[in-house]
Amino acid sequence: MTSNRTAVHPSHLITSILALGIASTGLADSITLLDQVGPMDGSALTGGLSASQYFEEAYTAYDIATIDDFMNDAGAIATQVSGALGGWNGYAGIDGVTGVQVNFYNTLMEAGENLVGYVSEDFAGTPTGDPEWTHDSDLLTFNGNWIINGDRQSVAIIPVNEFAANGQTGIVQSSLGDGISWQANPNGGFGFGPYQESATNAALRVMGSEGDPCNANLPENCTADVNADNVVNVDDLLAVISTFGDAGDGTYRPLGDCAPLPNGDCLVNVDDVLAVISGFGADCTPSGACCAGFDPCTVQTQADCDAIGGTYAGDDTDCGVCTWGACCDAAGNCVEDSGDNCTASGGVFNDGMTCDEANCQPIIGACCVDAQTCLDAVDPVTCDAFGGEFVGDGSTCATAPCGWPGCDNDDTAEGIPCQGDTDGDFYDENGGNNSDPPSFGNIAVDETICGTMSTFTCIGCGTDGTDVTYRDTDWYAFSNADGGTYTVSGGGQGPLVIAIIRLSTGSFEGYVFTETYAQDSVTVTIGAGDDYAVWVGHDWNSGIEVPCDSGLNEYTVNLTRVDAPVAACCMGLECVGDLNPTDCLAEGGEYVAGESCATYACPEAYEGCTTGNGQDPTLSGWWAGTSDTGTGYIRYEDIAADTVSSVRVWGITAFYSGGWSACSDTEMSFDASLHEDDGTGYPGTVTGELIGHVADQAPLDVDLGAYTLHRFDMPLMASTPSRWLRVTSNGNNCWFLWLSASADGEGTSLLDNNGTWETAARDLAICISP
Repeated sequence: MTSNRTAVHPSHLITSILALGIASTGLADSITLLDQVGPMDGSALTGGLSASQYFEEAYTAYDIATIDDFMNDAGAIATQVSGALGGWNGYAGIDGVTGVQVNFYNTLMEAGENLVGYVSEDFAGTPTGDPEWTHDSDLLTFNGNWIINGDRQSVAIIPVNEFAANGQTGIVQSSLGDGISWQANPNGGFGFGPYQESATNAALRVMGSEGDPCNANLPENCTADVNADNVVNVDDLLAVISTFGDAGDGTYRPLGDCAPLPNGDCLVNVDDVLAVISGFGADCTPSGACCAGFDPCTVQTQADCDAIGGTYAGDDTDCGVCTWGACCDAAGNCVEDSGDNCTASGGVFNDGMTCDEANCQPIIGACCVDAQTCLDAVDPVTCDAFGGEFVGDGSTCATAPCGWPGCDNDDTAEGIPCQGDTDGDFYDENGGNNSDPPSFGNIAVDETICGTMSTFTCIGCGTDGTDVTYRDTDWYAFSNADGGTYTVSGGGQGPLVIAIIRLSTGSFEGYVFTETYAQDSVTVTIGAGDDYAVWVGHDWNSGIEVPCDSGLNEYTVNLTRVDAPVAACCMGLECVGDLNPTDCLAEGGEYVAGESCATYACPEAYEGCTTGNGQDPTLSGWWAGTSDTGTGYIRYEDIAADTVSSVRVWGITAFYSGGWSACSDTEMSFDASLHEDDGTGYPGTVTGELIGHVADQAPLDVDLGAYTLHRFDMPLMASTPSRWLRVTSNGNNCWFLWLSASADGEGTSLLDNNGTWETAARDLAICISP
C-alpha cells in the first residue's frame, strides 16, 4: 500500500477533527541549566572518575558526593537531572546500585555538613541506564519537579552502593565546564575536610522549566512547525489534530498549541489548525551568519554556507559576528577574508581593513629543522615542507637558536681539562663532594661558564681490581647570603643533568635533563645560607658514553637570581610566620619555599603504627627499595587483613642517574592494590585498588642523612581478606623508595623485577587500618 497523505491539502482534513480522540503529548519547553554530559556518544567525557557514593554502615565515614554548580538567574524549576556513572575497585555495574539520591545545595558548606541537600529526593531501587548512551559508563536520568532557589546552585547525584558487594562509584569527569568541581565528605573519612575543590568537571546535566510554559512566548519564526522538523506540512497538521481539545494544566503546553501569537492560549483548537494551514509549506530550517570570504557576509542555512566553503556562525546570528578584513599570506599577498579562514591558512589578519589599505610583507624568519640545524630567511610554508618548526616573523638563527648555541667568547672558562682515562691517581678540582677533600668551582649570578663533561675509565679502581667507568661531575658553589629564586640554565654537545644541589644533604633542590645539542632550565627557591652549588653531570640514563674524543663534551651553564617571596618559616614543628629567607635564618628557622603557615604543617613528629596491624620502619640502619611503575620495579609486602579501610607506608623520594639523589614531589601519585594469595605464595586476585591516586603525605622529623622520611596515607579499601599489598609511584619526576621494616635477612618481601619475581631479604614498613 502506498501512502499519499502528503499530497492531501490540509483544508480537506478539517471535517475529521471532531471525530478524533484527545491525546496529550506536549511537554514544557526545557531550559538547560547545566550540561557537562554533552553528546550521547560520551565524546565530551575525559575518562576519570570523581567519587560519589553512600556506603554501607561500616564505611559511612566515607560517604561522599561529587558536586558541580550552575546559575539559576531566572529562578527556573529543576525538572530533570542526569549524570554519567562509573566505578572501580570491584565495581561490577549499576545492577549492584540499590538507589540514588538527587540533591541541590545553596552552598558547599551545606554539603560539607550534610550530603542531604535543602532539596533532595530518593529514587529507590536499581537505576536504569539510558539505552541511547554509547559510552562505557551509564547515563542515569531522574525526573522531578524541584523548586530550587535562584542565583548559584549546586547539584549532586549520589548512588547508594555497598562497597563490599559492588566496589566504589563515581561521576565521570568531563571536558565541558569551567574546570572546577567539588567533593563533600562530611564524616571526614577521606581526610580532606568537609569538602575540597577539584580541577575537573563533573559529567552532570540539569534541565529546568520556567513554571507554567503557557506563559512563555511561542517561537518568533515558524510557529506552525509544531513537530520541529523544520518544515510546515501535513505532519504538523496531524500533530495538532492528535492533541485537539487538550488544555495545559500549568505544567506543560499542549503540543498543538501554536496560536494565537504571541503566547498561544494553552488550548488546542481550530485557531491552531488554521495557523498550520496558513503556514503550510514554509521552510523553517534555522539560519545564521555565513562568514564566507567575501563582503558582505550573508545569512543562510548551515548546509548552504557549508556548500560555498563558508564558516557558519550559529543559528540566529547576524553578520555582525563575522570579523572581516585583509589577510596577508606568507608570501606577502593579500586577500579579503574572514579572520577564522585567514588564521587557519597561516596568514596574518588585519581586522576591518581592505587590501587597498593593508601593507602586507612576506612572513620570513628562522626555521628549526632540528636542534643543530637552523635555516634563516624562510617562510612558514617552506619551513613546514622541510619538516621544521617556524620560530616567528622576523626571527633569526642568531637571536633564536634552535638548540644549544655553544660557548661564547664572553663565557668564563671552567679552567680544568677534559677528564680522560686514568689509573686512579687523579684529583678533580671542581668535583665538589665527590672529591676528597671536597673542592668546588665558583659561579656568580648572571655568569655563564663554558666547561667540559666526560665519561672515563678508571683503570683497576674496582674493589676487585677491575676497571670502572665514571663520569666527571662539576660543582660550582655560589654565594647565597639572602636566599632567592634561582634559575640555572644550560646545555651542551652531549646529554646532561643540570641541577642546584644542597651541599649539607647532597640532595637536588631542582634539576633538569637536556638532550644532545639541546638546552633547558630549572628554577628553584631556596633559603638563605651558603649551602648550595650548581651541579653539572653526564646523564647516565641517556645510554651513551662521552669520552674526551667523542666530540660531545662541551657545555655551558648560567645562573640568574631574583628575590625570594615570603614563605613558611619552620622552627621545629612550629610555623612562626611567612618570612623572607634572610629573616627566617635570623630567627633560626628553616625557610620552606612555596608554602605558607596558613596552609603548611611543619614536619610531623614521627609516630609508629597504632592500628595493631603493621610494621614500623627501621630508622637505624635503614634501607629503601625502589617501587615505581615506570622503572619496572614493583614491590609487594605480605599482610594479614580481613578488611582494609586505609593504608600507610613509609619511604623516601629520590631518583637515580649514575648515583642516588633526593628529590621532592608533593603531588606524588601512586598505584596501590590489595591481593589474595594465588595459592603458591605470590599475589593473586585483586581485592582493592587505587590508580593514579595522589597520596596524603607529610615529611617527618627523622634524620635519614641526605633524605627525608615521608609517610604516605591512601584510602585503599577491601572488604574481603587480603594477603599482599602493592604500592608503587606512577608517572612522577621522583620515585618512591619503600623503607625497610627489618634488618637484612630478618624478613622478606617480593619484588616484581620487570616481570621476574624476586624475594627481597627485608620486610617493608606498613600500617593497615581495618
